Amino acid sequence: NTEPAKKPIGELLQSANRTFLYFILFLVVSLSLVVTQIRKVEVPTRPEAYTIEAYKILRNVPPGGVVIVDTGFTNSSRGENGGQMEALLRILMRSGAKFAVLSWVEPQCIEIARGFIRTINEERKAAGEAPYREWEDYLILGFFPDGPTMLQTVHQNVREAWKTRQATDPSTGEKKSVFESPVLRNVQKIEDVYAYVTLSASGTMPTIVARIGQQVKVISMITGVMFPEQLNYFKSGQLKGLVNGLSGCVELEWLMEKGIDSAGVVGGDAPGKPLAAAFKGAKNFDRGMAYYLALHSALSLLILAVAVGNIGMWLTNRSKKR
Repeated sequence: NTEPAKKPIGELLQSANRTFLYFILFLVVSLSLVVTQIRKVEVPTRPEAYTIEAYKILRNVPPGGVVIVDTGFTNSSRGENGGQMEALLRILMRSGAKFAVLSWVEPQCIEIARGFIRTINEERKAAGEAPYREWEDYLILGFFPDGPTMLQTVHQNVREAWKTRQATDPSTGEKKSVFESPVLRNVQKIEDVYAYVTLSASGTMPTIVARIGQQVKVISMITGVMFPEQLNYFKSGQLKGLVNGLSGCVELEWLMEKGIDSAGVVGGDAPGKPLAAAFKGAKNFDRGMAYYLALHSALSLLILAVAVGNIGMWLTNRSKKR
C-alpha cells in the first residue's frame, strides 16, 4: 500500500474548506460584537470632510429652526440608515430644532420613521429629558406618491405643495393645516427651512438637488453602495454634507462625542466658540459604534484570506517552475 501523496503547502493554502472559513467569520464577528457590548469599545476614527460639514450644519440649527427629514429607506437598509436616523434625531432634539418628516419613496418609510422617533423619545424620557411632541415639535407630512412634482412645487411655493396636509392639534383634538403648527407656522418659502436631510438607499439625489438644491442646504445620509455617486454632488457643492453608510454613522457619533473646536479640530480645545459643540455626557455612541469593531474584524479577516490565497498561489507557481 502506498501512502497518498501529501499536497504541497501552496495547494493547501488555496484549498481551505469554505465551511471552515464561514465558521471563522461567524466566530470573529460574534466575538467582536460581544466584546464591544461588554467592554464598550470605541474604535478611534477620523471623520471625513463631508461628514464634518454635515455635523456642522446640523449642530448649528438654531432652537426652533426647521429641518425637513426626507426618509426614503425601508427595513432592507435599516442597518445603515437606521443608525443615521437615530443620530440625526438625537442631534435635532438636543439642539431644540423642529422637524417635519416626509417620504416619496415608499409609504412604509413613514411608519419606520415613526418607530425611530418613538425610540429616541423613550431614550429621552429615561434620561429625564422632555420627549418631542407631534404638532408642537415635529410633524409627519406623510407620503407623496409623486416626489418630483412635489419637490418642483416646493421650489416654487412650499405652501402650495403641502396645502392639503393636516395634523392633529392636541389642544383641540381637531385636524388642522400643518402650516398652523408651530413647526411650519413661519415657513413661507423653502428658504425659510434651515436644512433638508434625506436618508435613502437609492438614487434620489438628482431629483432633489435639481429642484431645491440652490434654495436650501441639502444633506444626504446614504448607504455605502450609493456613496460614490453621491460624493460627486458634494464635490460640486450641490450637497452641503454627506454621511456614508455605517462608517459615516460612526463618524457622526464620534463628532457628537468630541465636537469641533474653534480651530476646526475634531476633539480639540482651542479657545473660542466651537464650530460645532459636542454633546458631553450624553448617549452618543450607539448603533454605529456597536458594529464598527465587527466590521473592521470582518474586513481584516477578508484581507487575511486573500493574502493567504495569494501566498498559496505564489508557492504553487514557484514549485512548478523547479
